[in-house]
Amino acid sequence: MALSDSADPPVFQRFLSKNGEPLASLPIKTCSESGKRYIFWSDIQSIFEDVVYLRDLDELIVLFMIGQDGELCSPLCIECRLSQTYTVIYNGAQGHVTKGSQHSKRQNHQIFTAKATCDSGPNLLTPLALFLEAAKEIYSRLTSSISRARLQQTIANARYYSAMLIWEIELRERTGFKALVNGMDRCQMLDSLREWEKKLLRLDYENICWNMLPRSDHGWNFAASKLFIVLPSGLDSWINSDPSTHLFRFYYLCDLCKYDDSRKHVPQHPQHAHLSNHQGYDLNRPMEFFEVYGDYVLRVLRMVKRGYSDDRYEVPPLDTFKIFWDCSPDLTDNHLTEDNIVSLVNKAIEYLQDLSPPVWRTSLGLTFRQSVAIKSYLDVQDGDNAEGNLHRHIGSERHVSWVCQIHDQGSIIHEHLEKLTEFIDSLGGYVDRRQAMIKVELGSTSDAAQFCALLTNAEYTCDIVVKLNWKPTQRILLQLFHDISRTNTMALEIDGMTSDIRNTQDLIRATVHRFSVRLRDDTDIIAVRLCNYPHQDEHCIYFRYFQLRVKSPPNQPVYDWVELRDELYKFVDVVSDTLHSAECRAASRDLQLALAAYGMPEIATITIYTETWNGVFDVKKATFLEVFSSHMGLPGIVTSTGSVRTLTRCLFDKESDQELHRFVNADNEMRELDIWTGGRDVLCQVEFIGRLRRSCDNPLRLTLSDITRDYRGRIVAQMTICAERRPLERHPVLEIDDAHDISTSDQESAPEPPMTIDFSQWQRDHLLSPLSDYHASFLDMATQQHPSILTSFFLDVSSRSRHCLTFIKNIIARSSLEHLVVVCTSFDPCLSKSVAHILQNIPWSTLKSLVLTGDRINEWIQLWPRPIAPRLFCLQIQGTGSVTLDLSHSSTLFVHQIVVASPLVELGFENIQLLDGRDWLLLIEGMDMSLQENS
Repeated sequence: MALSDSADPPVFQRFLSKNGEPLASLPIKTCSESGKRYIFWSDIQSIFEDVVYLRDLDELIVLFMIGQDGELCSPLCIECRLSQTYTVIYNGAQGHVTKGSQHSKRQNHQIFTAKATCDSGPNLLTPLALFLEAAKEIYSRLTSSISRARLQQTIANARYYSAMLIWEIELRERTGFKALVNGMDRCQMLDSLREWEKKLLRLDYENICWNMLPRSDHGWNFAASKLFIVLPSGLDSWINSDPSTHLFRFYYLCDLCKYDDSRKHVPQHPQHAHLSNHQGYDLNRPMEFFEVYGDYVLRVLRMVKRGYSDDRYEVPPLDTFKIFWDCSPDLTDNHLTEDNIVSLVNKAIEYLQDLSPPVWRTSLGLTFRQSVAIKSYLDVQDGDNAEGNLHRHIGSERHVSWVCQIHDQGSIIHEHLEKLTEFIDSLGGYVDRRQAMIKVELGSTSDAAQFCALLTNAEYTCDIVVKLNWKPTQRILLQLFHDISRTNTMALEIDGMTSDIRNTQDLIRATVHRFSVRLRDDTDIIAVRLCNYPHQDEHCIYFRYFQLRVKSPPNQPVYDWVELRDELYKFVDVVSDTLHSAECRAASRDLQLALAAYGMPEIATITIYTETWNGVFDVKKATFLEVFSSHMGLPGIVTSTGSVRTLTRCLFDKESDQELHRFVNADNEMRELDIWTGGRDVLCQVEFIGRLRRSCDNPLRLTLSDITRDYRGRIVAQMTICAERRPLERHPVLEIDDAHDISTSDQESAPEPPMTIDFSQWQRDHLLSPLSDYHASFLDMATQQHPSILTSFFLDVSSRSRHCLTFIKNIIARSSLEHLVVVCTSFDPCLSKSVAHILQNIPWSTLKSLVLTGDRINEWIQLWPRPIAPRLFCLQIQGTGSVTLDLSHSSTLFVHQIVVASPLVELGFENIQLLDGRDWLLLIEGMDMSLQENS
């Protein structure tokens, strides 16, 4: 075990006495290979003399660590967990806590002295009773249904305490002391140890079998049966000393999983493993084969000889000869019989044991890639198959077995499967029953609907390859995925998807879009591969929490990627949680090494999905390229370093505004920012981002999308913001103050925003709130590049500068306004000409609705330049204030001019009083009463 030489401050493990008194804290060491933290047992003994064992907070004895060979580490050590406080159990009458002065100050030990007490028995029996208690407890914790490493650690600790107990018993015998310990004498204690050892050996065997056979873990897949035996071709010609006579034959077993819900239609056939109905294969290159698979073959042979059964598998003992169930005479007459199989199995076990001693392993099962490679050692005759006549079967829990034809037939509704097969054949596809795979070409929406209906009725679970010969909508595709998912399909491959499959409102950025999230949330398929998507010769492989984008050959099995799931999940966990760039780089390097070891192509990007954000991570550059966040969360590395080029955020409240403010203000690497707004003022968003970026040198592409019902995610504004300022002497710049706008008296040239803005898109057609000086400046720039977009405008000039009024005049002149609200309030008399210029530029030819509101309506109408040529359908005059507003006669004449020239449908007065009764007659005479609704 290698120690890390860390310069970090020491970390301490706390200890308590059996009475709960604080005793000491010891420094923790770290293994540089595994990263595990530990303390040497000798260090503990140096402080706690006569210590017997430790207990954790759950009152369980703390186990010693084991090494790569499955044996206890030498020297002994215990793993440390910072959340634990360990209780020291030792011989209280003899032991004591060593003074802290014996240790150097450099280690910064925190030592507390205390006396431990013994609670039971004479002092001489205390160690004996404690070792007996420890051995009994650890043996009781043994169970076969745990990981191999955990069981081996428990076994090693049980044998350690058994050895210590035997040593203590022998020590007592030498002193002539005889007494009962917990009601047991010497013979009874030794008998208990022998019984415990028998139980240990049995559990060790059962644990080996349990870990060899896969559980209900989704994604377990094999290219052939995971159970097989390799036996000598014959014993008559076998000579131990002559390797040339050591010929072998390979036999597959039906490895069905018993009590599988998918076999509800099965007749009650035996639910146990048995030889496949196949004559077997001659084994090529046996020495090379055994070098790779010898350990696994030996374990299977022992399982077949002895038998094994649990809640999912049953392998009958060899002497019952149930292994021959449903075997044809070709197999029994020519190769294997009840008379010779026992001797052949024994010989094979003897040979493999002599070939190489067993090696302790934490992983005992077979992998998909190993099951593929096995076929290269088999001598497969022409017209034969390499799976032993077995059929691939996907169970209800998506566990793959290779079963005989009888067991496979019982899980199928034949009538419905025949209809499905006929339909697929008519489309030029096929159903491969042996490999549990369907390949189909769909040419229309009706083809897809009929295929899914037939597939659901057949209740046939398989892998599916679909070629799309038409362009389906996103809704149709998602329905296709959903229907296929209900059949327990493990892998789905789609070819023919186009990059324009997602609608505008579903676009987030590049590969991070709602389609990906819906695909993840609406289906339970283990892996989905989109071939030639989003570009030719590229593939997107979707798992539940991430998506890979790779350039790989079309025949690259998708299950090769499934085999890498553990490595991929490990990588995703690191880059999702870390705050340090170095850890991202290390994780990327480890993943690339794993890909090379598996012979896999390089991954271009990994898109990670979480509850609060989605992110596109570049594996080579070890950085996030894009992040979409619908809530407050962001990847830790993005928050800490600001290292992302494109960020998409939903902003709905002030809290999310503030969080974005903290992030964007500190970020200098970001090049693109997408904001999804829920109907909030676009101009405020632009100002908000502009304030944050004014100190950054890098240009920023800002995209604003409105996700309200009217816009449904449509992009309303897209612009590039550049912080480069122009010379002040040529273009006076309007500086932005966080509290208020600063006006300038310069009337020669209009000020510009504090940065250059290039509007590539501007689709916001209405403005229903007052314009600030800053808003007016860049809205002026937007309408320069995209005129005639604005159709609704809110005109309020109160507390506005002369430059702002100039901007508003230009904006209105370039627009095709249809709806105008004029707030008639007081303003600086010095700006009367500027206000008149604004009113003069109102486009009467397009204007359909006009609202005059305020307490200065008469003054504004007097200022309005004549003549006017209105064509209004709606005119509203709304007085404000606590008293009714008197409309002057000259103002009435202005309204009369509009009434006469316009095909008014609606004319409204609110809080308005006409001073002269003849003014009412004047207005009524000017109206076309056939169109009038109210007056």
